Amino acid sequence: MAGTPLLPCLRRNNSIRNSQTDASKPASIGPAVPVSRGAYKTEFCIKTNVELAAKFYGLGHLGFFTQTFAKRVYSAKKAQQRLNSLLSNVIRPRYGNRYIVVFHRHESGAIHFHFVVYVEKDIRSGFDWDLKRRAEEAQEEGDFVEARRLWTAATERAKNGGFLREEWKFWRGMRKRYRWLGRCEMLPIRTNAEAIAKYTSGYIAKHMQNRRPEDKGVRIVRCGKEMCRAHSRLAFNSPGPRRYRRKLAAYAAQPHVRAAGVEEYGDMKRVFGKRWGFHLHETILAMKLDTDATPEEA
Repeated sequence: MAGTPLLPCLRRNNSIRNSQTDASKPASIGPAVPVSRGAYKTEFCIKTNVELAAKFYGLGHLGFFTQTFAKRVYSAKKAQQRLNSLLSNVIRPRYGNRYIVVFHRHESGAIHFHFVVYVEKDIRSGFDWDLKRRAEEAQEEGDFVEARRLWTAATERAKNGGFLREEWKFWRGMRKRYRWLGRCEMLPIRTNAEAIAKYTSGYIAKHMQNRRPEDKGVRIVRCGKEMCRAHSRLAFNSPGPRRYRRKLAAYAAQPHVRAAGVEEYGDMKRVFGKRWGFHLHETILAMKLDTDATPEEA
């Protein structure tokens, strides 16, 4: 992993579903893509899930893992195929369903992924962060021999430094097996649960700044079952959502809607289809509220 230069790019996609589509060329940026309303819920949920994972497993048992590609990938479809291969063949067999992964498109348009994964041993206690910084500086200068020495030294005083080095060795082996893999860097959490949760969820905001039309519908976050405690099927208790819920109630109370068979919230999908929220959004917003609305909701 660390201490060695990135592997050269490959001519072949080694995903579960092989594809000859060339993903090396950036697609045209095209028009700006509006931020989905659900992105705010997703950001909130990933922050909550990371914080809960840190409390449940312990901060030392979480690894922050960054995965790039040996050759830059700009195609969301290609990146998702390779992520699927990595999750199915490596991540789940090694770490179980204890992972959170964030899709991140960089400012350049290149795609990479950030993971928070559970590891069996405490990889945080005793890790030397100053030597880690010096190792990264050596890598940037192209001195990979010195960088490798510094990476090893950073783990020598760690409580389970040998275990962390084995993780690095494992991922170096994966880069030989899946030659489309680029940087595979696993590190302990340096600060605290709140900070890493905010840092991880922040990648969603960064992605949205560089989002492209082809990214519409792409899953920004994937959570393993054992780290998915907060779901995006929630409603914020703020003036805007409260006002929308009151307008939805007013819409559902109309005689023709009642006559169609809507008696409760679950009937909306049955009567108007699974995308009723999208198709009826403007109509619901146009509903007039009664005089009991608060100043915030009016």
